[in-house]
Formats: sequence, structure tokens, C-alpha cells
Amino acid sequence: MEFERRAENRATSTRKRTGMKSRDIYKAYPREKAASLIRKLRDRGLWYYDPDFDKDEEDLMGLTYQPT
Repeated sequence: MEFERRAENRATSTRKRTGMKSRDIYKAYPREKAASLIRKLRDRGLWYYDPDFDKDEEDLMGLTYQPT
């Protein structure tokens, strides 16, 4: 009798992305780091406008991990 064993490694993320307003990103991080993060989120398409404040740059929502 012959058996075949297959091991599967799968990484799962424990942190989730949530929407964070750009003004809150500036409060949570130093100014240069916050500006860099917002620029990267926009380049990667990980952002959206807040539905209550359409087209307001200050209320732009970035999908980011919550700072610890």
C-alpha cells in the first residue's frame, strides 16, 4: 500500500485594511511619512472618496492597516 502526503503552507493575514481619512493619517504619522503613504495608496488604487464628502481631498479615504 502506498500513501501520498501533501503539505500545504498558506499565510493568512491577521491585520485587515480599513478606510482611514487622509487627515487622520497625518495625525497618526509624521508629516513626510504620511504624505508618502497617501501617495503610495493613490498610486496603488487603494483609496476612495468618502461618500458623504464627494471629491474632498481632506476626506479622501485610504485603505491602510491601522497603526499600532
